[in-house]
Amino acid sequence: TFAASRRTNIDDTALTQLIESLVDPLLIDLCKRPALRPYFVKFEDGEQMCAEGEHSYYAFLLLKGSVTVSRAGREIARVFREGSFLGEVATLTSMGRTASMHAAGSVWAVVLNAAELERFVTANPAIGLRFIRTLAHRLAKLPSTDTEGKRKEW
Repeated sequence: TFAASRRTNIDDTALTQLIESLVDPLLIDLCKRPALRPYFVKFEDGEQMCAEGEHSYYAFLLLKGSVTVSRAGREIARVFREGSFLGEVATLTSMGRTASMHAAGSVWAVVLNAAELERFVTANPAIGLRFIRTLAHRLAKLPSTDTEGKRKEW
């Protein structure tokens, strides 16, 4: 898998330090589980995590660090909240990415393909609820319709 190919020389000490630095009790509990260890990926500063327009089949659960989200080369958001899901819509729909993501500094994430994401969410109902909440917040931020009833562009 993508995560397995990216897990080059990540030692147990680095993973232990990462887990000890987390704040969210749910994430701490999940990250301590040996079954999740193969999905940890570290991105270095400036490294591209995914590109706008590509058909990428991986979602990211941000554990540590900051990710810049850009569209057409312009930064539209910076995500730094522990436990944030990124790239989940393209992963679940198999549609092209609507934005690019780059690590802004060192970033740790759990990287899951669509099947792994589904299994992760269904096996962990509290994560499932957070996942739904993330999608609901994004849906709430969609542009409203104009006076003619047409959806406005971003």
